[in-house]
Amino acid sequence: MDIITIFNLIRDIPYKIPLSLDDKAIDCDQKHKELFDLLTKHGLKVRFRICVFLWNDLNIPAKILKIFHTNKCEHLYLEVLIENQWIVLDATWDIGLKNILKINKWDGKSNTDLAVKPLKIYSPKEKRNLLHNETKESFLKDIETSGAFYRAFNEWLEKNRI
Repeated sequence: MDIITIFNLIRDIPYKIPLSLDDKAIDCDQKHKELFDLLTKHGLKVRFRICVFLWNDLNIPAKILKIFHTNKCEHLYLEVLIENQWIVLDATWDIGLKNILKINKWDGKSNTDLAVKPLKIYSPKEKRNLLHNETKESFLKDIETSGAFYRAFNEWLEKNRI
């Protein structure tokens, strides 16, 4: 399987924010962990990157954005070393969402766009412990704060997925 096929395979897993500890995550974290593993096994040098964004900057209906949530959020994506250059790789939004969100296509050598509008992009050297270190308690607190928003967002995605 070539790297473009691998990217498309992960990208096209339907995106969904987990709403409980038993709910399988298919969000940017999980998708990019899986993509990292597959590209690394394919022999590529890959690194995680994190940026901060605002949910309100996405093209989400106002009625969903009015649901209480933490607006500032962190987004995980990848960079892959291609011909001695770090290339941005973001497989967040699945192809079924093409009518409501910008879906990335990758040619195997150029940057993709980020799925979100970054407010801050952390450098690879910055020590960010949020990478895969979310505790059960922090997850439950996030669901308590933003769970209704996440549920409505997931439902909107599912309703509009083709």
